[in-house]
Amino acid sequence: MESFDDQCYPTKSHYNRIEVNIDNKVYMLEGMDTAGQDKFSPPHSLVDQSIRDGECFMLVYSISARVFFFRIEEFYKDIMRAKGEVKSPIILVGNKIDRLTEREVSKKRARV
Repeated sequence: MESFDDQCYPTKSHYNRIEVNIDNKVYMLEGMDTAGQDKFSPPHSLVDQSIRDGECFMLVYSISARVFFFRIEEFYKDIMRAKGEVKSPIILVGNKIDRLTEREVSKKRARV
């Protein structure tokens, strides 16, 4: 897919759960799309519980919206706080790559 469908409107929040079978082992994948809403920022009980239960995290931001990139740092801190001593993989993903002319977050800035 080379471009984003402008007729697709994001929901206020969206929660998905799917099972994936890899090498005869079943993994549960859960995703929460908050569409950038503050009401889903920790310490929201649903988010805190999802963090405590999670084993791996994917933090997604829009390359065309610097404000969302900076909010990712808060989610990262919330994951670290909720997980305590437990080390969990965290993946940072920049989306909306089809909007390069609107880029507000450089590749260099996004590298951890």
